[in-house]
Amino acid sequence: MNVFEYGSGGSSVFFAHHAREVISIEHDKKWLDNVKLNIEKKGLTNWKGLLVLPVKRTSSSMADPSDPEAHASSDDTFVNYDFSEYAGAIDKFPDGYFDLVVVDGRARPSCIKHAVSKLKKRGYLLLDNADREHYAKAIRLYMTEGFRNEISTFGPTSYSLDFTQTIIRRKEF
Repeated sequence: MNVFEYGSGGSSVFFAHHAREVISIEHDKKWLDNVKLNIEKKGLTNWKGLLVLPVKRTSSSMADPSDPEAHASSDDTFVNYDFSEYAGAIDKFPDGYFDLVVVDGRARPSCIKHAVSKLKKRGYLLLDNADREHYAKAIRLYMTEGFRNEISTFGPTSYSLDFTQTIIRRKEF
C-alpha cells in the first residue's frame, strides 16, 4: 500500500512496518524530528516525513475551520494561520496514487477535500475524531457520495478522558 498521512506519530511507525511507502505531513518540527528519530532507530526506510508549516494570515478575521475552502485549524494556537500548503501537500501526487489517506492532523476538512482525488478506486480514507461537529460538512461533501462506510467506531483517545469516533470509508469509484 501507498499511504499518506496528515499528522505523524505512532501510526507512521505502524504503517512503515506494513506499507510499501508512507508519506507523513507534519506542522510541528519538534514532533516530526521525534517521529523521524523513532523510525530511523527501527531501520525503516520507506517513510518520508515532510514539514509543512502554516502561514500567518494577513487578515485579522478568523477563518471558519469547518469550511474546507478556509484551510483553517480549530486549535486555538493556530486561529490566525493558513494551512493551504499543508492540506495541499498531497496535490503533488497523481490522482489515484494512494491506497490509504489518514486525516489526523490540522485543518482536517481541507485535508479531506484535497485527499479524495488522490485515493485509488477502492482506497480508504480514515478520519480520526470524526465526531467533531466542525468536520460534519466535509464528511457530507466529500466522504459520502462514492464512498462506502467500512468502519465507524468509538474508542479512547490520548490526552483526553473522552472516547472519540474514527471512521474509515472506502472509495467506490
